[in-house]
Amino acid sequence: MENKHTTIATVATGDTDQGRERDHNEDCFNIHIPEQRFIETVGALYLVADGMGGHQAGEVASDRAREVISHEYYRPSSHTGALDEGIAARLKRAVRKANQAVYDMAQSSVQRKGMGTTAVAAAVRGDEIHIANVGDSRAYLLRNGRLRQITKDHSFVQEQIDAGILTEEMARNHPQRNVITRALGHRPDVKVDTFGGPGELRPGDKVLLCSDGLTGPVPDEQIADILQQYPIDQAVTRLIDQANANGGPDNISVLLIEARPAQPGAPLAVEKPPARSEALQQSPTAPAVTAPAPMAVDAAPPAPPPKQGAVSRSGFPATFL
Repeated sequence: MENKHTTIATVATGDTDQGRERDHNEDCFNIHIPEQRFIETVGALYLVADGMGGHQAGEVASDRAREVISHEYYRPSSHTGALDEGIAARLKRAVRKANQAVYDMAQSSVQRKGMGTTAVAAAVRGDEIHIANVGDSRAYLLRNGRLRQITKDHSFVQEQIDAGILTEEMARNHPQRNVITRALGHRPDVKVDTFGGPGELRPGDKVLLCSDGLTGPVPDEQIADILQQYPIDQAVTRLIDQANANGGPDNISVLLIEARPAQPGAPLAVEKPPARSEALQQSPTAPAVTAPAPMAVDAAPPAPPPKQGAVSRSGFPATFL
């Protein structure tokens, strides 16, 4: 019988950038590929986090979340022949542990009070993928030329979209588009949304994890075009360059995972460094990165203020199908 955990291999690459308007970077990303013998039991782990709370707080929150999620997901007890819990439960527990850790840090210092972070994480084991998110950092799936958002933002404007008050285009330009309604570190516990399952990942799929520094200035159509045109190491760099060309108003983090047929004797998960912008600019065939023409949208109607507990930063079905 074929082992589905060894039929698909993944290649991943990621990068983060300060953007054009911020004076420091509060984002972080992580690609955690364990020793090869553990790939079949717990898989590889990928993460993007977008911190908030200002200098010496936001970057501390996102880095702490990265550290705790990776540690908790790969606790020594999980490195046994049999899993003591499912991958989705393991991932959700790790994110909740990170919430507690960031919350404790925020409560321990006046300078860090109110700090927090978003998080979107993916655990991949063969054709099985599980994604967890809190906040408005997103996961997308590109399959057969079609880009679909997997996660659902925990934000004020998303609630307005769900209520039929705003359209997607109105939300993109809404003055409260940066208000999120859920984050790690703002309460002692947090609800974690999870997506995916066994058999959800296919050869040729590309999974994108990113902060809103990408999805804010770069429309989904542009993201899809870049993902289809370029290998993932170039696509990561071109997406960041595009966000900066479109204004770069926030920190930008991009992580890409590509599923491929596994090859006998080859690693089941590897990391590839991103291409550098300078090298892409020297390519005679590289198209210029340009900002799109402004898009006219209807004025957003008056909206009620964010509900108590929302945070300002200066479900989808359980399957992807």
